[in-house]
Amino acid sequence: MKNSGQLLEISLVSRSEKPSDHLSRILMFDGALSLLLAVDLMLFSDLVAGLMGSVQANIYFALGVALAIWSVDLFLLAANERFRSRFTHLTVWADWIWVAATLAVIMAFNDLWTGFGIATLTAIGVLVAGIALMKTRALQQLAGNDG
Repeated sequence: MKNSGQLLEISLVSRSEKPSDHLSRILMFDGALSLLLAVDLMLFSDLVAGLMGSVQANIYFALGVALAIWSVDLFLLAANERFRSRFTHLTVWADWIWVAATLAVIMAFNDLWTGFGIATLTAIGVLVAGIALMKTRALQQLAGNDG
């Protein structure tokens, strides 16, 4: 019989993790990035407005508040396995809506943005698309283990 120290060592070395734990990590990562952006937008909305283009600072502040709420939602999903498997697909939809809205805002209001603003919006859109793909893959793995 192995002692608890050996069992702990084996569990730390093991590369396999439950698909639900993997999904939880992705949601925590998404929540952390969203919270970081939210804090930046709320604390530095004037600076962000100046760098991005001609959109008013209060819009960035409001977006920061919305992202802070979004991050709390992501952290709650990451912490609750039952809700995670049921509601994560809604966050994937929201991510794709964000990506589409970013593209639409860049194209429809191109004259509002500086070059830096367009580059920043594009980078954030690509990052959100990547997170949506990671969540989708993790949900597929989770469904594969259940079925």
